[in-house]
Amino acid sequence: MTPKERMTAFLSGQEIDRLPCCPSLGETCAPLFGMKTSTYYRSAECMAEIEIEVFNRFRPDGAGIGMGLRAMPEAMGAKVGYPDYGIAYIQEPLLKDYDDIKHLRRIDPWRDPCLSMILRANQMVQDAIGNQVAVSSGIVGPFTLAAAIRGFENLLRDIYKNPQAV
Repeated sequence: MTPKERMTAFLSGQEIDRLPCCPSLGETCAPLFGMKTSTYYRSAECMAEIEIEVFNRFRPDGAGIGMGLRAMPEAMGAKVGYPDYGIAYIQEPLLKDYDDIKHLRRIDPWRDPCLSMILRANQMVQDAIGNQVAVSSGIVGPFTLAAAIRGFENLLRDIYKNPQAV
């Protein structure tokens, strides 16, 4: 079965040849293919190239570039660090105080540089291998996003000390 056939059969309850496997590898594979992760994060073409190479080498049952833990907070105004060889990280909490919520940016994924780059990269992946594998993306959940813009320690403390604000 091809990855696309396997997932279609699996989702419709039909018999499949093996369990589907869809590892989310993304930027962690950039060094495997001779690319810095900092380069990966700044180019739709590089993101797509890595995702296509991962598919061709490992044959997962799904493909696509997700938003990760950084894209949405960055779109909202958080400062993100991009090490040459490492995962992007939030440099400092965006919400120092809950009054800062009124200053958060309204997100338009087609206009935000980071989010639109990921959308373009996914379209490139779809165009290149979408006939063989389902291409999708993901987005950070609301609790994780809140923790990213408030700071994980701050949010956990706030849950106990200031639940109304949370």
